[in-house]
Amino acid sequence: MADKISKGDFIKVDYTGSEKEGGRVFDTTDEALAKKENIYNENSKFGTITLVVGAGHVLPGLDKELTSLSVGDKKKITIRKEDAFGSKDSDLIKLVPRSVFKRSRMNPVPGLPVEVGGRQGIVKTVSGGRINVDFNHPLAGKELEYEIEVKGKVTDQKEQVLSFFYLHLPKLDLKDIDIKISSGNAEIRTPNDENTRRYISMVKPIISRDVLNYISEIKKVTFIDVFE
Repeated sequence: MADKISKGDFIKVDYTGSEKEGGRVFDTTDEALAKKENIYNENSKFGTITLVVGAGHVLPGLDKELTSLSVGDKKKITIRKEDAFGSKDSDLIKLVPRSVFKRSRMNPVPGLPVEVGGRQGIVKTVSGGRINVDFNHPLAGKELEYEIEVKGKVTDQKEQVLSFFYLHLPKLDLKDIDIKISSGNAEIRTPNDENTRRYISMVKPIISRDVLNYISEIKKVTFIDVFE
């Protein structure tokens, strides 16, 4: 009998996301494919990931489709723009004076990713001193397609806790994290390395929240910083 996926399950998945029209790949767990499609980022971590169904770790349209799958399934799923990054908002397409780019010593050309006033955008057109910049998400207004394979479920509590470190700190070496679970308490001992501790401290509240929300047997999360 198939092992069906339910909301709240921790599942291991491989996936590739692409634009339905044109097929351009924008996200994948496959390192070789990322390099082939010129989306490889050395700061990203590739390989099978663990996520919680219904926790918002993936796009809403993909999240709600996961409960239609079973362990071992490999499926292609179409995500409507409404369940992905929404429709394009014309109010987010702005005219920016060329002087703004001159101050940053930038030469604006169509297609150039830019940051203006703390917002990320793409230069659409350049006409004299007026630069048209689109501040919509690059995938706004597009239907997406995901190829996803469910490799298995994760039921070990320690591995479940570690999965949140992977999601929020993908470059962290998980071997550096020591976790003990006893009587409803998850005791997390951080590495004896100042830079790594500082890295972890930024997401302690987020990881604690996720552990308490999605691992019902754990009622308390304790972080221990060791100085030697």
